[in-house]
Amino acid sequence: MQNVGAPLKWRFIAVFMVLSAGIIAVGAVFYARQRAAVEAKEKSTVFSIAELKRTELTGWWKERLGDAETIFENSIFIHQVEKYLTDRKNAHLRTDITDYLNSLRKNYDYVIVRLLDTLGEPVISDPSVAYPLSKEAKGVILRAVNDKKVTVSDLEREEKENVIHIHIAVPLIDRHAAGEPVKGAVLLAVDPVRFLFPLVQSWPVPSATAETLLVEREGDEIVYLNELRHKKDTALKLRIPVTTADLPAARAVGGFEGVMWGRDYRGVGVLAAVLPVGGTPWFIVAKIDASEVFAPLRRVAAGSMIFAVLLIIISGMSLKYYWQKQQTLSEEALRVSEERYGTLLDISPEAFFVNRGNRIEYVNRAAMKLLGAERHDDVVGKTPFDLFHPDYHAVVGERIRVMLEQGRQVPLIEEKIVRLDGTVVDVEVAAGPFTDERGPAIMVFLRDITDRKRAETELRDLNETLEKRVKERTVELESFSYSVSHDLRAPLRAIDGFSVALADDCLGELGDKGKEHLKRIRRGVSKMGGLIDDMLTLSRVAMAEMRRERIDLGGMAEEIVSSLKETEPERKVEFVAAKGLTANGDSRLIRVLLGNLIGNAWKFTSKSPNARIELGADYIEGVKVFFVKDNGAGFDMSYADKLFTPFQRLHSESEFGGSGIGLASARRIVARHGGNIWAEASPDKGATVYFTL
Repeated sequence: MQNVGAPLKWRFIAVFMVLSAGIIAVGAVFYARQRAAVEAKEKSTVFSIAELKRTELTGWWKERLGDAETIFENSIFIHQVEKYLTDRKNAHLRTDITDYLNSLRKNYDYVIVRLLDTLGEPVISDPSVAYPLSKEAKGVILRAVNDKKVTVSDLEREEKENVIHIHIAVPLIDRHAAGEPVKGAVLLAVDPVRFLFPLVQSWPVPSATAETLLVEREGDEIVYLNELRHKKDTALKLRIPVTTADLPAARAVGGFEGVMWGRDYRGVGVLAAVLPVGGTPWFIVAKIDASEVFAPLRRVAAGSMIFAVLLIIISGMSLKYYWQKQQTLSEEALRVSEERYGTLLDISPEAFFVNRGNRIEYVNRAAMKLLGAERHDDVVGKTPFDLFHPDYHAVVGERIRVMLEQGRQVPLIEEKIVRLDGTVVDVEVAAGPFTDERGPAIMVFLRDITDRKRAETELRDLNETLEKRVKERTVELESFSYSVSHDLRAPLRAIDGFSVALADDCLGELGDKGKEHLKRIRRGVSKMGGLIDDMLTLSRVAMAEMRRERIDLGGMAEEIVSSLKETEPERKVEFVAAKGLTANGDSRLIRVLLGNLIGNAWKFTSKSPNARIELGADYIEGVKVFFVKDNGAGFDMSYADKLFTPFQRLHSESEFGGSGIGLASARRIVARHGGNIWAEASPDKGATVYFTL
């Protein structure tokens, strides 16, 4: 055996180190990409579920208010109650009223329905309910009687009976008779344990840790409203300070909307989506443990690590084999070396073959099993193109050319092989060139990834199904809004037309009071028309097709401000836009977004003597954040949760006009671009609206 010397030995060691570093680097890149893909899919899933839950809760809440309004408008029932209160011995009236109350309880899922007088004392009660009226329920009734409108309580635990209820108090009053006193009240009690909590707690797909929470803020604490999956007997009892770091519920009540990583009430790391529930003080938190999110990734990481270690070992053994062959010209030494080469590779669990001169020279047992071969001769002598699917022949040929001509390892990729029985199998392929005394050759490693591809397909199909369900719900809601808005125009046109005719034909016959009434009718029609237009705008924003492109935000903002100045040339407003401010998005939707934000700033600086509006951008935790800032009226941050809700206004119409739809449209546009939007302000010190795209 010939000694090739120490320099050759160190040269082979250096080659082995470089090859090992390359394998580790490829593994690290693969893991990072897999992690990013898993995280993106789970974020989309948890946000879709939060949106679905919010839609269901909003619908449930509107149904309860609709029940109350039905009673409030039932003049026949109110007159029956009025007569009965003056003649409580009238058995016929008592039976009619009792039947009506029982029908409400049975048909609309209320646990308690009671008729009470204006002092909150029971008149007719459900005989199945033995316990007396709670202090909380009586307070709701008295507020409804005093305010003469339907009043709804929050979730309340009645300590004496240890039950949780939502109370809805409906004052009974003849609305068509001015100055009429309240006759009494109907109290409806909802058991959220039976009707609300199951709606919140259900999760649409199987999960070991996922849950949906309903929370609200009381002072400096977050109150958990429903029972929790991982902690028992917590409804309205579990309270956590709003200052708790990384708590998704704390971020929710603080005005944040979107997806975040944090720690839940157990201190466990979670991926959570948080959204406000419109028309209520509640917030939805849909979350899943981080350990469950990355469970598939851990299996991929373990498999990749084993694969990389085996690849390094096999590469090292292959280099060692080549080095040993260079040390001797003896046929006996060559035979022994080849036996060791074959033994090492045959015991490897990873499929491996050697390609020399575009012919399979060697194949190990794992490769034979993967290819469905019973003997080495079934594979040895074939070309690599006989093993790979025809769709990948061009890729295989190019990789062989790079390895032989440039002498470098090619990246790990996914391909398909064809077994001897014709079955197609998904594999990961790693390959690298080497040279021995017989010339250049290529070592190829194959790994069966059929199970992983199947799991990826199932996960993708599940996400597509969830996204489709959310989109279908969204399209139904938007179509309904569009239909309602469109159908409202016909009666509005009739009202407007007849009011114009009345003004033209009978103005002289109307007194001053009649003329004032006519003006109010015309203003109301105009305002309703504006609200309908705003509803249609909101629908179009949600359903418009997206076409992303590079947008000059500064130039677009200058055009919007120029248009505003033409409408109010007497105003002196300083506008500043950062230079070179660009973004990637749908130019039509972004113009609507900037128009709403800059238009709001223009409106709320109308009473500022030195009005100033600024459009700029900054980086927050590595994310580019755009902002529109003004020195106008500002607002109280305690009402920030209502800011982006349709038709919610923080200022009276006498102070500043508008319908409350602009910021709701802005939030939908930002959400469609995958971003977030929030605001910061102080009364009389201006406001800043931040958004990402």
